[in-house]
Amino acid sequence: MMRVLLSTSGLRGDVEPMVALATRLRALGVQVRMCAPPDAADRFAGLDVEVVPVGQSLRAMMRAITGSSRGDGLRLPAEEIDEQFDQVPAAAEGCDAVVATGVLSAAIGVRSVAEKLGIPYFYAAYCPIYLPSPHFPPPLGRGDGEPPEDLDINDNRALWEFYNQVYFDRYGGPLNRRRAEIGLPPVEKLIDYGCTDRPWLAADPLLAPLKPDQDVVQTGAWILPDERPLSPELEAFLADGEPPVFVGFGSTSDTDVTAKLAVEAIRAQGRRVVLSRGWAELALPDDRADCFAVGETNFQALFGRVAAVVHHGGGGTTTVAARAGVPQVAIPQMTDQPYFADQVAALGIGVAFEEYGPAPTFESLSAALATALSPETRERAAAVAAEIRSDGTTVAAGLLRDAVGRSEKGNSNMSGNITQANEPVLVEVTEDFTCYAGPDPSGQHDELMFIFNEVFHFDTYAQSVGAVPENGVILDVGANVGLFSIYAKRQKPNAKLIAFEPIPASAAALRRNVELHGMSGLTIHQLALGEADRKDVAFTYYPGMPGNSTRHPETKNEHFAAQAVEVGVEVATLSSVLAQHPELDRVDLVKVDVEGSELEVLAGLTEDDWAKIRSWVIEISDAKGELAELRKELESRGYTVEAELDDKIMVEPMYLVHASRK
Repeated sequence: MMRVLLSTSGLRGDVEPMVALATRLRALGVQVRMCAPPDAADRFAGLDVEVVPVGQSLRAMMRAITGSSRGDGLRLPAEEIDEQFDQVPAAAEGCDAVVATGVLSAAIGVRSVAEKLGIPYFYAAYCPIYLPSPHFPPPLGRGDGEPPEDLDINDNRALWEFYNQVYFDRYGGPLNRRRAEIGLPPVEKLIDYGCTDRPWLAADPLLAPLKPDQDVVQTGAWILPDERPLSPELEAFLADGEPPVFVGFGSTSDTDVTAKLAVEAIRAQGRRVVLSRGWAELALPDDRADCFAVGETNFQALFGRVAAVVHHGGGGTTTVAARAGVPQVAIPQMTDQPYFADQVAALGIGVAFEEYGPAPTFESLSAALATALSPETRERAAAVAAEIRSDGTTVAAGLLRDAVGRSEKGNSNMSGNITQANEPVLVEVTEDFTCYAGPDPSGQHDELMFIFNEVFHFDTYAQSVGAVPENGVILDVGANVGLFSIYAKRQKPNAKLIAFEPIPASAAALRRNVELHGMSGLTIHQLALGEADRKDVAFTYYPGMPGNSTRHPETKNEHFAAQAVEVGVEVATLSSVLAQHPELDRVDLVKVDVEGSELEVLAGLTEDDWAKIRSWVIEISDAKGELAELRKELESRGYTVEAELDDKIMVEPMYLVHASRK
């Protein structure tokens, strides 16, 4: 059984993603050990994860960062290094891979242990600003000193070199002393060493987009689905009026004045307030009934029921709010918060204050809330929510599985410089058509050529797409890497197109193809459509034939079984997705190619939404009489149905069903 060591040293925002990754790995049958701050152990309770306390407590770290230490926050560099060398080796013994996150002073010790044991090591950051690049300056702190006068402060590469020197001056001696004790050579560029040549970025691509020249593997954010119910008292408060505005600043301190001003501004807008106490132990300003205070609670459930979220701009809070489709007011304090606050503003899903700008006032908060609570911002937030991915931990688990597989074959790469499991490959399909596809172990991409010919050469969809108005609406259900979407946008460039693809590798290629082929007006939902909304549903992915990936592997023959990989995906009903697009009063065409789940897609429609859909084109097998059942369902809804046998597929009877009504 595969065994993975996860190691983090940081604040709550560093620990929570590791809880999500550990949960996903355990669900896949992977044994997990966790090195974490002592007071983080309760977050792993019930996960069957062995927790090894390492380092100082979360709150002590916060006091050190904010300068409010009372003697237990700031420590000597040798102490930080020694605790990794003293405590991590026993935890790493017998593990197949190591993943580190959080502060690099801990990560350089963890990597040294992995190097000694011959274990593949990976470093994951939660924000691009923590990874060396020419695009962002390093996160220099108060104790890092000033760059030399002759250094161009606009040259980020030079600043990262300075940051490497700062780290070496502080940690190089203690680190290399301990490395020498276990027979390892000295290291000079400690930042680069801790991050590896090709680090991971555990952040959503929409909220933290990579630059084209960054050699980084982006997995998506590591978010743990939170099934905890809200307290009865909070439920009663939410039910007792219009949606309130949430105010909370997580583990940051010195936010009591800002919180009080925010409450006043929210009340002035005629809104109620849910105040999160956070680590600052924020208190209600009075005992009025329009304000409710919460401690530890399920933000995923709560944010879907509030009108806006006023917060500190932390990556975790920003991602949860973005997934909930709720407008945001970000008031950053430190670290990665200014970056994510800027992304909130850039995406049009809220308002961002400046980290070093004027302090928030009643007037500025009132103006920010007015923008956040506007219908335009809420509509934009809802649209962005549909783009936020939920497969980050699945992608990371796949990377680890691949790395361990190579290691067992004697081809281990200790620097983390691996190819992303879902990284798209650019394929020249014909002399005048290229597109991205998922990685094909055979390297042939035969299935891609088959689909290309089906869509472009045989005009399979010409009749259905041709009947769509120039500004019509098309849904591509089972989009794979997007060849039908490309065809449809070429035929109807002004149409609005919504594509659905649950398999991570195919969805990643689909996104790249949207960019490659310049397709505007296209929205991607990385999920499957089905009869009910469900999380983490088992799908079977076939890397060599991704278009055959399915929720029903029993319909495939033994040729497929040899390459089957199980992945967990999100399933939603078509009606729940349409509810996220209130601007749609009609859908002109729904194309469905979902490998055995066709009737489940139809079962996810309400009566009102059936009335919106004018036509369908559905590929369906008739191995067990499915065609008759589909025809009956569509004809009962008033559609005229025509079915033609697809003679290009000889394995089983396959039909293309056209259904339309006026």
